[in-house]
Amino acid sequence: MVVRDNRGQSTEGVLLVRTRRIEKVCLHLGKIMRPRLDGWEVDLVEKLERTEVLTLGDAMRLGRILRRVYATSRFTVDGEEPPLCTHSLLRGSRLVPEKEPEPTPNPELQARLARLRAEQANNEYARMVRGVTETKRDRWAKDTRELHGYFSQLSIGLNIIVSMATTLTAGYWIGRWYEYKPAVAVAMGLSFMIVVLLAEVWLFIIRAERLHDRMRKEEKKR
Repeated sequence: MVVRDNRGQSTEGVLLVRTRRIEKVCLHLGKIMRPRLDGWEVDLVEKLERTEVLTLGDAMRLGRILRRVYATSRFTVDGEEPPLCTHSLLRGSRLVPEKEPEPTPNPELQARLARLRAEQANNEYARMVRGVTETKRDRWAKDTRELHGYFSQLSIGLNIIVSMATTLTAGYWIGRWYEYKPAVAVAMGLSFMIVVLLAEVWLFIIRAERLHDRMRKEEKKR
């Protein structure tokens, strides 16, 4: 039996918290007034004894049961007249909020989200791997440049030593070839050596400037 309110709307969808009055009344009806109840009335009373939530329709049906039974037998509940109106039964109760239905997932949206998550994961992995690769490449390039600079400095030092020794020897033999005294021949060798040394220093400065410019350009590219 569907109970409707004064506007003709169903009361079965309105959920309320069971009050202490309803609990006492149902216990009294189920134990003492049970012989005076019909079958569906007994089922309703037992239901309200067990549950903590009831519908507005259940409260209205319980009120009708109380009014019918009270009209034939004036009974009391804990020494007091039972509440015969629905609003008396529900005094102190509160509404139970209905759970909103979960939205149905959109298959197209789910597929798009999965694709976006996969792309994001791939991009993050690629960025992570690229960072590791670049770090190793930079370290290798740095080590290579340092090793190249070491060998370059070593070759420059050996070249200067050989050039100085060669020019000193050549100047000395030229002086002796012109039959100059040994001291004059040694002075000629030292003069040639100083000239070659200045030339080597000048070439070294030029090469260092070029190397510095090239390294600076590489740093800007990175």
